[in-house]
Amino acid sequence: MSGPDAPLSVGVDGCQAGWIAVTALDGAGLTYRVHSSFSELLASWSGADRILVDIPIGLPWRDCPSRPCDGQARALLGPRASSVFSPPSRRASRAADIVQARAWNLDEVGRSLSAQAWGICRKIVEVDQVLLGNPGASRKVIDIHPEVCLWGLNGGRPMRYRKSKAEGIKERLALLSTWHPEAENLLNRALHETRRKDVQSDDVLDALAAHVTGRAVSSELRRLVGVPSEDDQGLPMQMLFRSAAG
Repeated sequence: MSGPDAPLSVGVDGCQAGWIAVTALDGAGLTYRVHSSFSELLASWSGADRILVDIPIGLPWRDCPSRPCDGQARALLGPRASSVFSPPSRRASRAADIVQARAWNLDEVGRSLSAQAWGICRKIVEVDQVLLGNPGASRKVIDIHPEVCLWGLNGGRPMRYRKSKAEGIKERLALLSTWHPEAENLLNRALHETRRKDVQSDDVLDALAAHVTGRAVSSELRRLVGVPSEDDQGLPMQMLFRSAAG
């Protein structure tokens, strides 16, 4: 969907510089901004209808040691299932180091914590604190997983290659270009205007996949969600994607 009736969708991915946000503004085409904090991003896009972010929202706890949406995502993704990390408990996410995080996670949800999950803990906490402090924000700030978004955009088929490989970047760009003709221009512009230590190709493409997903009308959107559908603090545990039929 495009034009004046399309929802203002902001796709967001974490990057080394903070957060990259991709959207399409009327008359300006695809654009991106890099924000140093999630609270700054939320304030900058206060007029957005949807902010789709690649970060776990709603965290496991003693009575729900695994988020149902994560298991559903792995079942969909097949060869890309390993891209879905099990997020930490809220306490473990706030640990001082990975050793403490693993011990706390084991105590609370019965498993250790992967290095990949620990690597995004600071960003998990950042979003978690913003949403706990502003409960209304969770109505527009929605958890997505880029590979699930791409699965939906690709007619219910997972990507063949990992995004860490050149073939994976090419595959994702080709798919996203079928949904938005400016995809390649956006990627080239973002890479030209930022440093690789701050923003990587996959950061841009993940945020773009989220944006394209969020541009759908409500009837085209689906959610991976189970029981319970909220965590013990009332934050939703779900992943949004665009229907393969949409």
